[in-house]
Formats: sequence, C-alpha cells, structure tokens
Amino acid sequence: GIDEHRVNSPSSCVYVGTVKGDPDTRAALSNCDGNGYTGVVTSSEGESHLIRPLNQRKKRHRRQTVNDEEDYMTPDGLHIIHARNKKSKCALFNTKAMTAPRYIIELDEIYNDTSESHLKSDFQSDSLNHGSRLKRQLQGSYRIETAVFVDDEMYKVIRSQNPGSDIQQTIQDVVFAIMNGVHLLYNAPSLSKDFTITLVRLDIIKSATQGPNKASGDIQRYLSNFCFWQKSLQQETKQFSTNGVWDHALLLSGLNLWDADPSFDSVI
Repeated sequence: GIDEHRVNSPSSCVYVGTVKGDPDTRAALSNCDGNGYTGVVTSSEGESHLIRPLNQRKKRHRRQTVNDEEDYMTPDGLHIIHARNKKSKCALFNTKAMTAPRYIIELDEIYNDTSESHLKSDFQSDSLNHGSRLKRQLQGSYRIETAVFVDDEMYKVIRSQNPGSDIQQTIQDVVFAIMNGVHLLYNAPSLSKDFTITLVRLDIIKSATQGPNKASGDIQRYLSNFCFWQKSLQQETKQFSTNGVWDHALLLSGLNLWDADPSFDSVI
C-alpha cells in the first residue's frame, strides 16, 4: 500500500546557516537520524562539499526535543567531507520531459495577510494537525509546495540498510536531509529571488502493485509515468480539499535507472 504522511516542522534537527568567519559559505545540515550530521556546504564560488558521518560503533540518542539532555555524539564524532562531482549531469536527454506544468506564483501578489506568525526554521513542513495550509507573505520570495514520493524499491533499500529501526521514521529523516539541501541550493546568492521549499506531503509506496509503472528502470518512461500518476493523484486530492496540494512532485527511487541501453548506460 501507500502510506501518506504530513509531518511536523523538523526545527530541532534540521539546520540552515552560514559558516563562522565566512558568511558567503552556507551550510544545510541534518542530524535527525541520530548518527551525526548529513548535508551540504556551498561556497560563493559555486563549489559544493557533501558531509556524512563515518560509520560508528555507537550511535547517539535520537533527538526528541531541543532541550534533550541525553542527546550526545559518539566519542570521536568523525565525519567524511568530499567535493561534489562537477561532472554530474542530468540523466535525461529529453529535457522537454522536465518542463514545469505551470508557473510558480509570486506570493506577495496573492497573500496580503501578514498576521500569520513565521516559523522559526527556514525549511518548513505542514502538519496534518494544523488542517489548513500555512499562508504567509514573503517579500520578493517564491514558495514551492512540494510532495515527495518514495517508491517501493527505495523503501526496500532503506529497510535492508537499517534492520530493526523504525523504517518510516528513517525515511522521513532521509527526506528531511534531502529537502534541506534542496532549500539551500534554491537560496544561492547568485539567484535574484529567494525560494522557500515547503514539504506538504510525503508518501511511502511499500508495494510494487501501487504507484506508477516503473518501466523496468527506463528513466524517461518512469518519469513520464510518474508525472501522469501524481497529476491524477493531485486531481483526486483537490476533489476533497485544497490541503496538501502541491506545486512540484519529487520521486525518490531505489532502482538503478538507465537511459537508452541498460547494459551500457546506468545513470544511478
């Protein structure tokens, strides 16, 4: 089946900021999984470095609240930092398949109500308990409401790599870390506008019989199938409520995707 999640703002374990002594270098880090810090650091020259914790013999306790006194790092706290591969490129030859379905609407043209309190964290998510979509004014900013879908292959990979853990919580931690990095990249100083990435829906597809046709890993066909599938799902959602409706849908797959010939052209 498919599990739908509306998750609370991860303000206690997801961070965005600048490096001390170098305000032009920005970082997006997450430690929700209790294993250390995962994220990305970008410089004003466009260089990016990825950070992840070294596999440890001991894990620190999961962070439950901001003031959790039992929270601690491993004794050594070693992390691996490596430069992002500059040769990476889009795996799709048909760039028309990536065309956005509609324009992103500038918020200050729509929302004039400034009474809404601002969330403390830059990266945001809507809570199921809140009921209505959060509306706020951002001067000169764009807000992209995003839905993330995790396919059954990714679910299997994460489950096999984390035996005995809460898989749904682990997947949520992974998604938060990814979206936090995306938020950082969309707020690069080189861009003339600021973007706020808001996670409004998280679906975990646990069965191969659910979700879009994976087309045996053909990346263009799988993407096309996913686009049509999420569009129909969004139309069904709109019939009942405007809550959780998204501007952009993101698919996380555990497949070895390919383009042209799978024997010679594996892209992941």
